Amino acid sequence: MNTIIRRAEKMAENMALPSGFEEEWRRTDISGIDFDNFKKSDCNVHVNGAAALMPYEIKDNAFISMQENMLSKADNVFILRAMSSAVTRYIRIEKNVDIEIELEQDLGTISDVHLMFFVLPSVTANVVIKHNAGRGSFINLVCSGLVEDNASLNIYDLGTELLSPYRMAHSYVELKKNARFVHFSGMMGYSFIKQRIWVNLFGSGADALLLGASVLSGTEHYDFRTVQEHSSERTHSVSRYNLVAGDRGRAVYQGLIDVKERAKGTDAYLSNKNLLLSDDAEVSSIPTLSISTDDVRCSHGSTSGKVGDKELFYLRSRGLDKAQATALLSSAHIKDVLDLIPDREAKIIYRLAEKKIKML
Repeated sequence: MNTIIRRAEKMAENMALPSGFEEEWRRTDISGIDFDNFKKSDCNVHVNGAAALMPYEIKDNAFISMQENMLSKADNVFILRAMSSAVTRYIRIEKNVDIEIELEQDLGTISDVHLMFFVLPSVTANVVIKHNAGRGSFINLVCSGLVEDNASLNIYDLGTELLSPYRMAHSYVELKKNARFVHFSGMMGYSFIKQRIWVNLFGSGADALLLGASVLSGTEHYDFRTVQEHSSERTHSVSRYNLVAGDRGRAVYQGLIDVKERAKGTDAYLSNKNLLLSDDAEVSSIPTLSISTDDVRCSHGSTSGKVGDKELFYLRSRGLDKAQATALLSSAHIKDVLDLIPDREAKIIYRLAEKKIKML
């Protein structure tokens, strides 16, 4: 594992920041972020319910192989910096467990963090991640995972409260035979987000569900990308991202279903639904299919629009004013995704969403 960390560190030294000439970064300009203005500081990571080891103690060959695979796909300096960070925690999950991880940052700091999950066969792990950010901080977070046969990894990333930090995040997870992965991203309180969720359905029968719900206001910029990579037969995946954008908020969603040649019997779908609450809000939605075999079922759907006149008229005829009706419809747009996650996490996100929607 030390070899991988050193290789990531070496690769990061020779790589510049991503530029707008790269397709994935074309709509997100980071040239205006003054990285020298942040004070570099390690982030505190608190893990309950499972042992968290430093990477030098890892002896699981299958997991090390997965990390090497991830390193081969690392295409920007932020991934490499997190993979070589001193704040790297390895969580080996041997029995069914609920885990809560809290990331704590001070005011105005920048931190690189790598969380690694190895889920053994036939085990289920439910992981909740919270970010206690100091105002004006920047977190660069990478989560990587290997889910063995018949095991499940469910990650509910609840983001942060309304303190406007910056966030760069990348998740890469490999699924073995009949493994299952759920990732929920509930982002409400950041001023800037660039995030990618990449799942590789490596074993036959693997299943993935990627979910996102976000509300943007002010001049916030959120950029999400999902990659559903189907590498084996009879795999299934779904992505669903619902966004609400008001004021001058700007969002980007890029989704890719990538079906490899040997992945016959793939069943995949992605959906991106966006609700615009002002004339100055903007959303770019780019769903993409890349299919290298036949005998598959893949599709996508994308909608962006304002609150419907019929819905507004119906609610106003029941006594609500326009602002109340718009807020109710916006909350329902977010709740459409929250209905797919556990109640406890859904309530947290719904509370944050309602609070932010009322500010629009």
